[in-house]
Amino acid sequence: MSRLEKKYLLNNDGTPDALFHAIDCYEKILYHAISDHRDIDVKSVFCDDINIMVKPRDYGYSYSLVKLHLHDLLFNVEWSSPKPEDAFDIISKYLNRGSTVALCTMFDRLPPYLWYNHPDKRGVSNTHLVHIIGIDNDQVYFVDDSGMLDEIRLVRLASNPTVGKILKENMMCALNEYCSILCVDVNTHLFSSHDKFDCLVESIKDNYNTVRTQGQASDYIVGREALMAFSESMKDHAFLDYFTKDFYFPYLVAKRREIFKWCLSDKSDLYLNAKGTLDALDRSIAAWRDLHTVFAMNDQKEYQDLPSRVQKKMSSIIHYEDALIAETIKMSKLCF
Repeated sequence: MSRLEKKYLLNNDGTPDALFHAIDCYEKILYHAISDHRDIDVKSVFCDDINIMVKPRDYGYSYSLVKLHLHDLLFNVEWSSPKPEDAFDIISKYLNRGSTVALCTMFDRLPPYLWYNHPDKRGVSNTHLVHIIGIDNDQVYFVDDSGMLDEIRLVRLASNPTVGKILKENMMCALNEYCSILCVDVNTHLFSSHDKFDCLVESIKDNYNTVRTQGQASDYIVGREALMAFSESMKDHAFLDYFTKDFYFPYLVAKRREIFKWCLSDKSDLYLNAKGTLDALDRSIAAWRDLHTVFAMNDQKEYQDLPSRVQKKMSSIIHYEDALIAETIKMSKLCF
């Protein structure tokens, strides 16, 4: 089956692939590279630390999820920043050798994207990756999350609507402003040693309870201390205004917990008190979803009391995170 014939982002029964929609855009490219390999549990590759990490900045904090990089060796990742006029040839070379290819460019210049001509995204929309699956004389063929795309301007491949296409001349407009290419290959010979779930569980517990000693210099904060800093930063109206422009983060936090839950469910018979942790995960996931919903609703109709709404949600989140880690600490692997 050729790349243009493959049905993307769907399970065999035609339902949306939940794992794809639970990971960030970089992980989505790794997903595309490994998803066809049936001799590995793909979701376990993307099961990572559920702790958040914040870094102090002039405007408050930047925020992300902790990455343990437990599965980096499964992938050979190569970045390049060629001249825009060379990009299509380089992408074609990678595709012809069987690699998975992604492109980072200025997405506010691409008509299929929601960011197209958006004033807030002008010149700063190179924060995403799109999976490129083919190029011909006139078109670039791509696969991306529907949440990034405008259905009115999106042109789908008639024979396979899971694939979109962009005129090369439109793509060049974006490439002339920013051009970075990601190429990924998979080390299949390492599949047998990829399961790091035990290490992950221990890291989650340790990172949540990491506390900086007084006077300790660090450019980032993790775990419960990060949650408290994140909550405190939400009291700052300037930071809160900044955050409301891109509130995808609570969604990703909830989804990272879902992946952990899926993997723990698969291994629940191997752990004592797995059920307590699974139940606590449900409550944590719901709390982070609630926070995301507050921001999503605010995007449609601005709340006058947004700061107080956010603080209530953050208080609930911290409560449920404490309970989740307490249950995880009780969980221990059974010996057979």
